[in-house]
Amino acid sequence: MSTMLRLVEFDLAGPPPLNEGRYLCRSADGEPRFVLGVRALAAPSATGRKRRKKGRPESANPEPARIAITRYAVAATDPVGDSGEAAAWLERTSRDPDATEHELGVAERLINRALHAQRAAIGDPAIADISADRALVRRLGIATGEEVAAGAWSDAVEIPHPGEHGGPVRRRIAEIGPQERVAAVLGGREEVPAAVSLLGRARADFDQGRWRDSALQLVIALDAVLAEIGDTVGERQLADLAELHGLREAVGRSASAALRADGVPDTDLIGSTLQVCERVVARRRIGTA
Repeated sequence: MSTMLRLVEFDLAGPPPLNEGRYLCRSADGEPRFVLGVRALAAPSATGRKRRKKGRPESANPEPARIAITRYAVAATDPVGDSGEAAAWLERTSRDPDATEHELGVAERLINRALHAQRAAIGDPAIADISADRALVRRLGIATGEEVAAGAWSDAVEIPHPGEHGGPVRRRIAEIGPQERVAAVLGGREEVPAAVSLLGRARADFDQGRWRDSALQLVIALDAVLAEIGDTVGERQLADLAELHGLREAVGRSASAALRADGVPDTDLIGSTLQVCERVVARRRIGTA
């Protein structure tokens, strides 16, 4: 009886930023841990300019072009059991939101590890990390080794997106604030503070386990927060700003450690400092103290 592997699939819009194929991910001791599959599911249709016949108006609502879709499949190499055990695992895990998010998060970080390597290899900063929340389709499944090699699975469950069942009114309320901010920036009434962009990069690196990158981003982001948002008043805000001033030296040492080949940044310090910085920026954004 074939043993089964656990599998996560993401379908995302756009052509593959990686070459199609399968990639083996090993642990630090060289043991195989995961297999990453990358496959293009559709190619964009021809978008060349077509000549219209004389006297025939061009349609104001042309058919949208087909888009390329990339499927990422991440299979763990440690068996989950035989078909019965695997089916029970899939049923149990797909009904547990925390367990499901854990599986999706592991797959997301592995894919982004590959994309990070591709960015560095070809020097293209426009290659962005993927987000499980922004995938067109998210699946949790089980497959044999042969099915993984063929890009197939034995059984899979489609995982709904967060907030998908929250109702249109709740989603609409959540969208109003960001829409107003975008309108203000495009209308020239506001600028995006450098601290916000730098914190976003530090947070993205931290969440993907790129500790050294995050430590180096954070030390600059912290200086930007103190410079750009240091004039905000309010008891809670002033307390957080005082804490950040106190953390600055330790954050600087962590960044210096990240510059050494054998240096290990203080991940607890990075995570807690990021949270305080984000809290300060959020209060400034919504105008509370």
